[in-house]
Amino acid sequence: MSQSQAKKYREKQQTGFQKLKSVVTSLMVTTTTVVVAVTVIPSSADVTIQNLEAYSHEIVYSVDIQDSESSIVEGSLAVILENQEEEYQEIVELGLNSGIFQSLSADTEYTLRIVGNKGFGTETLTSQTITTTDQSGGAITGFVNQSLETDPSLSYLVSYFISDLDNEFKSLTLQYATKSFEEDEFLDYQTLSLDINQNQILIDSIANQNLEVNLILIATNQNDETIELDNRTYYTPYQVYGSLEIHSLLDDQVLFDITPQYTSQTSIEYEVQLKQADLVKTTLTIPKSESESRTQFESVSASIENLRSQTDYTAILIATYTNPYTLAYEEKEVDQINFTTTSNLHAKVSYTEYETYYDVLITISDKNPIYSACGNAIIKDIDSNSWYYHGFSLYDNSGNAAKGEYHFIVPKPTASTYQIEFGLYSIETNNYMVFETIPTYTEE
Repeated sequence: MSQSQAKKYREKQQTGFQKLKSVVTSLMVTTTTVVVAVTVIPSSADVTIQNLEAYSHEIVYSVDIQDSESSIVEGSLAVILENQEEEYQEIVELGLNSGIFQSLSADTEYTLRIVGNKGFGTETLTSQTITTTDQSGGAITGFVNQSLETDPSLSYLVSYFISDLDNEFKSLTLQYATKSFEEDEFLDYQTLSLDINQNQILIDSIANQNLEVNLILIATNQNDETIELDNRTYYTPYQVYGSLEIHSLLDDQVLFDITPQYTSQTSIEYEVQLKQADLVKTTLTIPKSESESRTQFESVSASIENLRSQTDYTAILIATYTNPYTLAYEEKEVDQINFTTTSNLHAKVSYTEYETYYDVLITISDKNPIYSACGNAIIKDIDSNSWYYHGFSLYDNSGNAAKGEYHFIVPKPTASTYQIEFGLYSIETNNYMVFETIPTYTEE
């Protein structure tokens, strides 16, 4: 190749390279927007296999499932026992679950899996392998509530399994005791005799008060030695308490007295949901308590205004909290009240204070006076933070009520510091109507 040909070749190469460089540079300065979809996978539930024992043809288990992230789809939890040829399944719930798989193959390996759905299909939360074997022993295999969760006293059906291959057990007993979370230990155990040929017994009269229930399965052998076969602690349904009452009711507003429960066992938030014809009209949040006491009821007052006169409403007290036994977030309706607002009342209150009483006159300019009413005074003892409701007969009720005049006498309270609200109590609707609040009085 001559020098001139080589020069032309190099120039041609450079020209091609410049074109390629230009194209690459163009691609590099071109901005492309890429949308990346990020899938957040919920945390797994905390699953603990507390007990797993194998016998000749049986496998018993106790598993505790907690779900602080509310990751598990409701109704998807199950315990599966399987091998290459067999598969058995039992549905379980959050909390402590005990059960038994029976009629299994002897000297055979099985895998116990706890499964659940976190929104992406069923997956294994934990598992353990075990082999059936000949051995004596026993276990508690069930603790099932036979009562309504709202009953004040609960009955539980306790199931148990006994394997006594060498007839070494002379007798069986079940000991049980209860305690609240505030108490340090179980005391006053009750003892029930068990039939070795049976597998269930009923326990009555467990107070429905957020209790822990400790069960101990005990065998006595032919040498009168006691053998603890199993020891499990279960829980009664977690209850949240509170009350919702009407303090006073008028045509356009309602004042509630709300008594929520506060406890150091878990944080509880309350709200009042107001419905009209099944539609939520408004929600009232109740301030949280600053109390450090373990369990305390504190009354608060809260009002909802701008209501329609002579209209039916439903108020629901709702508690939201973390269940301390399962760590699941729960919502529960703890109280409910139905009421009807009054007609559009225009009331004028006048009162005269005397040494021992108040002389009260309430005049209502309304076309439909309240005939079946009595004078009402709601007295608050400031020192004890207590409310007292008092009804008082009217003077000449039959004549003056038709004119919309309600005249009555209110004796002065004995408390040193108090507040009084004057109004009427409607016997027909069972409502208090407050029209006037006098300033707080303090005895000198």
